[in-house]
Amino acid sequence: MLQGIGREIVTLDDRVLLWLNQFLHRWPPLDEFAAWLLNAYLFKFGPIVLVICALWFARSAQQARRRQQLLECVLTGVAALFVGRALALALPYRLRPVARPDLDFIPGVEVGARTWSSFPSDHAVLAFALAVSLFRISPRIGLWAAFHATVFICLPRLYFGYHHPSDLLGGALIGIALALAASRWPTRHTVTAKLAQTESVRPGLFYTTGFVVLFEFTEMFDSVRVLARAFYRSLHQFIA
Repeated sequence: MLQGIGREIVTLDDRVLLWLNQFLHRWPPLDEFAAWLLNAYLFKFGPIVLVICALWFARSAQQARRRQQLLECVLTGVAALFVGRALALALPYRLRPVARPDLDFIPGVEVGARTWSSFPSDHAVLAFALAVSLFRISPRIGLWAAFHATVFICLPRLYFGYHHPSDLLGGALIGIALALAASRWPTRHTVTAKLAQTESVRPGLFYTTGFVVLFEFTEMFDSVRVLARAFYRSLHQFIA
């Protein structure tokens, strides 16, 4: 039964991809804009990061509670990205659509995607984990974040064959599940209270660290990944 469901998902994936692929090269300005979105780090996650910052500094009677929720949002985002990339490395490898020889997918841009598996999309995991976390603070902002994630983060990756539809849907569901789980984590208030105390006692350390984390959201922690890989290679050569 599971194999049958899996085949149906693959068939539906292929149909959606090939249907969408037929529009490639028809409207060059649209192709150029979608290609720009693939690497426009500040435009992909930058607006969500700016909203987090604006909510943090907005004055209101519920500012303390809102700040704790924002800290939960950021921590959930870090955990979501870690889980998404861990799953991509641990689950059976899945080729990206544009790299599948059996799909006859017409490429639109030179693919610079990572070598890890197509499933799940870590972009979708992070984007929807943040969107659901923001929804808890403001449903209107959360819905906007989900729309932004769908149109400007996920759709270009589908359009150019970086992911199958199920990669993006699966990533979104994982991100949503992580955000809901984090909202019910028994000790979350203890953790956020300690972080909030750090903001009062050592604001320099708190805001410097916060800036780095939010900046890394915009580039999916690629700087950290590259640094870690360089350190690992250096350590491996030293030991060898």
